[in-house]
Amino acid sequence: MDIETLEAPDPQPSFRGYTHAELESHFNLIRPALNWKAPIEAVVPPNADLNGIESAIIYFTGSSGEFIKRGNAVVVIAPGYWAMQE
Repeated sequence: MDIETLEAPDPQPSFRGYTHAELESHFNLIRPALNWKAPIEAVVPPNADLNGIESAIIYFTGSSGEFIKRGNAVVVIAPGYWAMQE
C-alpha cells in the first residue's frame, strides 16, 4: 500500500449511506454562518437532496431537521448542536 492510498479519504459510507465528505457538503448548504453549533434555519432549492441534508444534520448536530416547502424552496429548521447538549 502506498502513501497516497493511506492518505486518501475513506470512500466508504460513514452514516446512512453517505461518506463523511458527502455529509459535510450537505451540511454546508444549511450550516449557520456564525457558528455551526447554533440553531439551523436555512432555505434550499426543492431539488436538494433532503435525505442527505437530514442525515448531515443528525450526523453533525445530533438533532433532527424539519422541512417546510414554501413556493420554489424548502425551509430547513433544526435545533442544532448546542440544543442537544442541554
